[in-house]
Amino acid sequence: MKNIQENTETIQKNLRLIEKIIEQISWGGLCNIWVDYNSTDREYEIRSKTKYKSHVDEYTKELEFLEDILIKSDIRVWIFTPWFVEECNDEVKFMNEDITLNESVLDRHISVLTKFLIKMFKNREDFSETYTFKRMGEDVEFEFSVKFEEDDEMDDSYDISGDGDMETMNLIIKFNPKDFPKVMNDFVAEIRETITHELEHIGQQNFEDMNVKYSSYDNNLEYLISPQEVPAYVKGLIIRSKSKRQTLENAMDDWFKENKRKFDNPSEDWKIVKKVWMDWAKKQRSLGKIKKFK
Repeated sequence: MKNIQENTETIQKNLRLIEKIIEQISWGGLCNIWVDYNSTDREYEIRSKTKYKSHVDEYTKELEFLEDILIKSDIRVWIFTPWFVEECNDEVKFMNEDITLNESVLDRHISVLTKFLIKMFKNREDFSETYTFKRMGEDVEFEFSVKFEEDDEMDDSYDISGDGDMETMNLIIKFNPKDFPKVMNDFVAEIRETITHELEHIGQQNFEDMNVKYSSYDNNLEYLISPQEVPAYVKGLIIRSKSKRQTLENAMDDWFKENKRKFDNPSEDWKIVKKVWMDWAKKQRSLGKIKKFK
């Protein structure tokens, strides 16, 4: 009970601190800005609304400034893109609340799957379990299978590969036991990234609003910029950047360094891939379909 009480007091203290910081900043272009605590993600969510689309650069700069202050204060925060309204007192479904809710649901599934996988990893137990993916009032069952392979001579600390279809998610995790638990934080971040990627594909094939037209490809470049892979890679890397407290661009560049050998023409192909990924991320952020990223 004492820990719960202390945690509640910390949350309330942080909420008051964030509100006080918000009051000190000049919010040119914003009608209103407020903060709530998300107990599922254990993060503080800052939302706002505006009726001035022409002020986008101004309030974006202010929100980024606020985010930097809070991160330096070691406060986990997500700042959403402001919702556009005709009048400041208009009630809104913030950031297309239906989509935001579904993203929050997706986050919970990612957390549940990650926690179970890490538990089994610590026990060195391969597994195959049926998992129910609940979203938008629909239930989809898929087989979640993971195989662990120890290799104390591999150069990298770990290597995570995944594949699947509308009814399966398969991961193979090779790891050097000598590097654990030292690299556990990075390992967990990339597990979350991979699960996000594969869960996106399951969603694409089972939920109408996530559906994309699958295209064929003849090489790695075409694969990476295909309609089905762009959202999977970008959403996965947003999760990685969030876990490691990086910018999305840095997370993408780290991914490229790890996968450079898979490119036929690394320097040229990566420029194309990175631009497609970043353009998609920025567009989805502007539409309020994904969480804010740095």
